[in-house]
This record gives sequence, C-alpha cells and structure tokens, in this order.
Amino acid sequence: MNPLKKDDLLLAQKYGVFEDPDFSPAKNNAVVEGTIKKMDKMQKAKLRDYTDQIRDRSSAVASFLKHVNNGKNNNVLKYFGKRELSRLRGEDIANQLKAHVITGAKNGTA
Repeated sequence: MNPLKKDDLLLAQKYGVFEDPDFSPAKNNAVVEGTIKKMDKMQKAKLRDYTDQIRDRSSAVASFLKHVNNGKNNNVLKYFGKRELSRLRGEDIANQLKAHVITGAKNGTA
C-alpha cells in the first residue's frame, strides 16, 4: 500500500475523501464525451417528438378551421369526436393539472 502524501491527507481532511489511485484522465474524458453525445442524441429525439406533436395538433386545428370556414358545423366535439379531442387536449390538461399542483404547493393547499 502506498504511504499517504501530504496532499492526500489535506484532501481527506477537507473533503473526507482520498485521491483515486486508478483515476485515468483519458478514461474520464471519454466518459464525459460519451455522456455529452448521449445527451445531445436524447435532446434531438425529444425535440423531434415535440415538433411532431405540435405539427399534428396544428394540422388538426387548421383542418377544423377550414371546416368551419366552409360554413359547416363549428362543434369541435362533433368534428373530432371524444377520443381524438381528448388526445389533442391531453397535454394541455396535464399542464393545467401540473400548474394547479405547483400553485397549490406554493400556497400550502396541495
């Protein structure tokens, strides 16, 4: 076992840890770069999914507005149906519930 150096003792006293004898800066850099690449890939996938959802909702709203503009029925429930309307509004409802919980938590009522 290696005898402790003065720097090791100061590190242990200050932070309660010892220096890792197997630490490799090259491996550490590889791990950090790999993590950054994974994060970038995940962010791109989330952005793509979000954009697809927005495109889907925008398309649905545009088709409904064209329907109404042509002088047809303006009842949203009839046009989309319960299930499709629920799917389209799902995110909006979830955000409202989250906002209510956060607001209630701040006010002490949640």
